[in-house]
Amino acid sequence: ASATHSVGDFLPQELKDAYPDIDFDRHKQIMLDVMDIPFLFLSDAMHTVKNHHTSLEKSSTSKAQRDLKFQACPMNLKMVETVWHATGGGKNQMHPTKLSSLTFNRDAKSRMDCTQTCRLFSDSVARMIKSAINDPNIPVLGNFQNKQVFNPLMWYIHHMNNLIDITNGRLGKYTPENGLSKQKDLLDVLNWFSKWKKDHDSRVANGTRTEYNFLAAITWDCIRNLILGHVFMIQYYSIERGFTIDPRTLNTDPVEHHFGNCRQMVGGSTSGLTAAAFSQADRKANLAKLAGYNAVGNCRGANEHFTKQKKF
Repeated sequence: ASATHSVGDFLPQELKDAYPDIDFDRHKQIMLDVMDIPFLFLSDAMHTVKNHHTSLEKSSTSKAQRDLKFQACPMNLKMVETVWHATGGGKNQMHPTKLSSLTFNRDAKSRMDCTQTCRLFSDSVARMIKSAINDPNIPVLGNFQNKQVFNPLMWYIHHMNNLIDITNGRLGKYTPENGLSKQKDLLDVLNWFSKWKKDHDSRVANGTRTEYNFLAAITWDCIRNLILGHVFMIQYYSIERGFTIDPRTLNTDPVEHHFGNCRQMVGGSTSGLTAAAFSQADRKANLAKLAGYNAVGNCRGANEHFTKQKKF
């Protein structure tokens, strides 16, 4: 509610014109401090991705109202499981994906674990679905006589895989040299979701769809916030100011790791830390980081999130 500016206010018009289906200006997620330096509200990547796993899961059951549809094609977790079984999954044999029964039979604990989510939203799963669609030896998939209805699901997983690989740093850091290509890779993902949203809204308007045939409002806001936030960071810091950014550090994990370290340093108390106790724990946690105890941390001993290339 405190945000006053959109990411579109900071992007070149040429880049925005290349993606007419994306609304760069309506979503406010930036505010300026007293020195007019932008302060960005950024969604956490893995929490956002886990929400999409849950959306597909809820879309699989009659107990939930969510029923994702891309045009006339349903999309749910049960469809992925159907393809998995049709291609030899679940038979204690080698399979080209890392899917398992845990990916589909989720509980409160597994919904907090990003491992199965990353295995679901992977390029190997997208290839599995594409292979099943084109395989003449698989005449039908579950109750679907027309296998082409699985195409939107394949593209959904393909784009989520690209988003994960970019935001977790697997495809490299954001640099002044690759900034524009990284922006386009991210916007290609958002463009697919924006086209889906636009088609959905038109069908809701003519009464052939309901609000539950698309992502929940908070899930849609989060993925849009995440992608546009990274696009802004690339533009403002890498392209315009020459910084190199490690996208893996642009999430809440470093903060959570460091706070966990601080709490361990005062006996693992779950009570609220006092200012004095936190100050002491913070110093100890930083020493632990410098000693190599903590693999990732948002502390003074951690790697710099933003670096400038040396001129020599």
